[in-house]
Amino acid sequence: MNDPEDEKPKRRRPRAAWLWSGVAAGPDLSSNRGQVSAAIDRLPRTRSARESLEDHILQLGAEFFRNLHQEEFGPTRADRSAGLKLLATPLTSTLRQLGDSPNAIHEQLNAALATIGGEPEPHEPTPITALSQELAAVDFLGRAIELALIPVPGCGIVGLRHLNRLQQAVEKSKVLIEVIDITSELEILFATVEPGIVALRTEPDKTDSLEAVRIRLTRLQSRIVSVRKTLDRKKGPDKNASLTFFVWQLADLWLEETGEIATSSDSILTEYVGRPQSPAGRFIVAAVEAVRAPDAWFEEHLSMAVSKSAEIMMMRGPGARELAINTALAEYVLSSLRRGGPAKTRAYSLNAWAAFVRLFVEA
Repeated sequence: MNDPEDEKPKRRRPRAAWLWSGVAAGPDLSSNRGQVSAAIDRLPRTRSARESLEDHILQLGAEFFRNLHQEEFGPTRADRSAGLKLLATPLTSTLRQLGDSPNAIHEQLNAALATIGGEPEPHEPTPITALSQELAAVDFLGRAIELALIPVPGCGIVGLRHLNRLQQAVEKSKVLIEVIDITSELEILFATVEPGIVALRTEPDKTDSLEAVRIRLTRLQSRIVSVRKTLDRKKGPDKNASLTFFVWQLADLWLEETGEIATSSDSILTEYVGRPQSPAGRFIVAAVEAVRAPDAWFEEHLSMAVSKSAEIMMMRGPGARELAINTALAEYVLSSLRRGGPAKTRAYSLNAWAAFVRLFVEA
C-alpha cells in the first residue's frame, strides 16, 4: 500500500499565474549541518576540509531550492498557455477592429500618433528591443485613442462606439501585459515570429503611424501564438531540471574530492531496484536528503502550482527522489562517456537562466 504521506497533491484546472516572477530567497538550511556531515561520511576520501565541504553542500542545497522554486513551483505549461490565451483574445480583437475601422478613424488615429511621437525603430532590432517596441505599441495606441475620442469629425455615434470598443480591447491588453508571469514573458521574448509577418521597415518620421503600430501588434500576437503552440505541443511532465542539475553538481563534487569518476548502478547483484547503488550514487542520495528544506518551506508551497517533477520534493519518503536521482546520475555518466571524460556541469544551463530572470525582473 502507498504511504499516505507520499500521496501526490490533487490535480487542478490550469489557471494563469498573474504577476509570477519566481524570484525568492532560498530556505535557511543552517540546521541541516549535522545531516550534511553524515552524508560527507560516505565519501571514501576528501581533499577539502570537512567544514568547507559542509558549507559548499549547504550552498548547493540553497541554490537548488531557489531554482526549484523558480523553475518548477511556478506556472505549469498548461497555466502559461491559459494566461497567453487570455492575453491573445484582446489583442486579436484590437487587430480585428483596427482592420474594420473606417478611413476617418484611421486618419484621426494617425494624427494622434504623430502628436504622441516615439522612438524610431532600430535598423536591426535585438529580441529585447523588438519586443519592447511591440509592447510599447499597445500603449501608443491606447493614448492615441484617448486623443482621437476628442473629437471624431465625420464619424458620429457609430464611430465613437467603434473607438470605445477598440479602447476596451487595448486597455485589457495593457493590463494583461503588465501582469503576465515572467516565464511567459521570457518565452515571448525568444519566440519566433511566424513566417510571412514582415519586420517593420519604415522611415523614422513614419514609425508612429497606425500601420507601424498594426505591424508591431501583429508581430506580438504572432509571438504569443508561437509560444502557445509550443506549450500545447509538448506532452508528458517537464524534465526535472533543478534536481538533475543538483545531482550533476554533486557528481562533480564526488570527482573533485575523491579523484574518481561517479558511476551509476541501479541493481543489487542481478536484481534491478531502480535506485542508486554505487558509492557515488549513495553519497548523492544522502546529500540530497541532507539538504531537504524545512517543513515550513513546503507548507508555503502547497497552494502553489506544482509540476510533476517538483511533486517528488513534496513527499516525505525518499523513494521517488531516489528514482529521479538514479535517472539524473545515469544521464551524467552517459554524458561523461560521450565526451570521453568526466561530465562537467555547465553553469549556464540553469544558473544563467535564473540569473537572467532575476536581472529581467529587477530592471
